[in-house]
Amino acid sequence: NGALPWLSIEAGGEGGLTRIDSANGSDAGFGGSASFVGGLGPVALALGYRYTSVRYAKDVDNGTMRSGTLELRYHFRPGASPVRPYIGAVASVGQWDDPTSLTDEHSDMHMFGGTAGVQFGLATSVRLHLAATVAGTRIKDPADESSSGLFATMNLGLTFDIFSPAR
Repeated sequence: NGALPWLSIEAGGEGGLTRIDSANGSDAGFGGSASFVGGLGPVALALGYRYTSVRYAKDVDNGTMRSGTLELRYHFRPGASPVRPYIGAVASVGQWDDPTSLTDEHSDMHMFGGTAGVQFGLATSVRLHLAATVAGTRIKDPADESSSGLFATMNLGLTFDIFSPAR
């Protein structure tokens, strides 16, 4: 029955490209994310955390993004299905630490975009999770100057059911 509630935990690693401003091009990054995902039928809400280290503007030190994420998903095949594709909208609020800054002040960061993913059943309560996220970013530094950019990443991880119709 697709109307039963479910709750799971997702954790994974990711790699992708980040463009902070148009002058420096795109910079490669890597990191990880984890989320609690709860749903009722095919609709789910994910609340999580993302950390990404970015080789910003070819500097010796990496820049870092730390953010809380909120994602609203629609699962095309929820429940006990062995393959569960989904699409969603994701928003993040966090901080950007610029390696070129001479102070320890952090910049505020906001992201909003879309995500698409699929989960493959490995066991009754464990699934392999593959997802792609593309989001626009806005970073506002302590001097109230802002820059826009783009964040694109692929995430590979595991999903563990706490309770679900599949169990």
